[in-house]
Amino acid sequence: MKRGAPLNPFSARFHRPGALPYRFREGESAKTLWRRFLDAGRRGAIVGPHGTGKTTLLRSLEPVARSAGEAVHVVTLHDGQRWPPELLEGVRAPCPPLAAVLGARASSPTHRRTLFLDGAEQLAPAAWLALRLWTRVRGIGLLVATHRPLGLQTLHTTLVDAETALWVAKSIVERHPSLPLLVRAECVEAALARKNGNLREALFHLYDVYEDRWNIHAGCDSNRAHTST
Repeated sequence: MKRGAPLNPFSARFHRPGALPYRFREGESAKTLWRRFLDAGRRGAIVGPHGTGKTTLLRSLEPVARSAGEAVHVVTLHDGQRWPPELLEGVRAPCPPLAAVLGARASSPTHRRTLFLDGAEQLAPAAWLALRLWTRVRGIGLLVATHRPLGLQTLHTTLVDAETALWVAKSIVERHPSLPLLVRAECVEAALARKNGNLREALFHLYDVYEDRWNIHAGCDSNRAHTST
């Protein structure tokens, strides 16, 4: 009966969103992306396929926004959340007079608010339109992570190449120096290709690979111990 590794470095808790930093391209950083967001009128999108780091990137931007005096509200949508009541509660509320909104915005420029919306593509078209209008009227910034363009300016596109996948896998493994190195670079590249560039799914696959190789590794150690006695 397979017992499995006592500790698997590719366990989901070691690479959940926010557990590792986002790997920016050369010359880019969370601060440069935040500046791009401000230059776009505090409205924009992070666009990319499944499992390419959009949520991690949003998490990386939170401390930058807060340090700039921004009040950040984070909402994550999941499959099928077309009309999430917790997000659209404010949309249904009556709009304050526009002059009051503008006056409040002008009198407190260092107390601005921004909505970070992860999974924006889940919203029904009417809900998305209402949210865009609501945030604009109230002077609330809107930064979304989405699988496809939704009409906002694309500020950053996430893609995972072999170099990035190797960097992530290396970062995970290096946090557990006492564990045997059972996953090599070629295995990481093969996992990424097998999962069509979805790094999250590739890491789940590497979890299974590590378990299988641990059983072989443990079996070899056991055989050597029996041979030496």
